[in-house]
Amino acid sequence: HFTLKDAGSSNGLEWLEARPRSKESTFETVRMGFAGNTLAAMELKDSFGQTTLLKFSGMVKNPAVNAGEFKFTPPRNADVITE
Repeated sequence: HFTLKDAGSSNGLEWLEARPRSKESTFETVRMGFAGNTLAAMELKDSFGQTTLLKFSGMVKNPAVNAGEFKFTPPRNADVITE
């Protein structure tokens, strides 16, 4: 769904740029900045010219997670769609 290209290095990160193939996308570009193999930042440019920068820290790959942390109880009167 995206065209990918190497966007070079800046601010100590290696950047990958993704451009949506669909003209109906709400984003013009999504850039992902990597420190080694770890995602450190994302820059999203929307179709209105606004840019949002997200910075990630303290990333832990494959942490042990208790299954109880994923319990979700929908609010009363919520519509629940199942397969």
